[in-house]
Amino acid sequence: MKTKHMKALILTREINVPDYLIQKVSDNNFLIHRELEANELHYYENEKDRILDYKGQKFLVSINSFDSLEEAEKAILEYWSVIKMMDIKVRSKTNKLLSNGSTHLKGVLTHGISKSARNTVRKSS
Repeated sequence: MKTKHMKALILTREINVPDYLIQKVSDNNFLIHRELEANELHYYENEKDRILDYKGQKFLVSINSFDSLEEAEKAILEYWSVIKMMDIKVRSKTNKLLSNGSTHLKGVLTHGISKSARNTVRKSS
């Protein structure tokens, strides 16, 4: 007897669009740090050197570096764009499944981008 296995990605909470901090190291070196949410901090308990504390907020240190401020800002906008595209694709797939009678999936695949005013680029010098 053959058994079929299926893998599924089930999103059960909102996708929060993270904030980023751009740090100017020199005229041609800009680092991007991603803000960590409180529920992520335990992943870095043994790696305190990967966490930057800036004005009371915690950031994952140096997720990327760029030669100019403009390049760093463009990268952040692209990160946000990808997250928003993922949200659109998942919503579209969910709507299709629901319209085809898969009502048991209702509430399991639905999620959304955080509606808060979190889409800000912070710069530090």
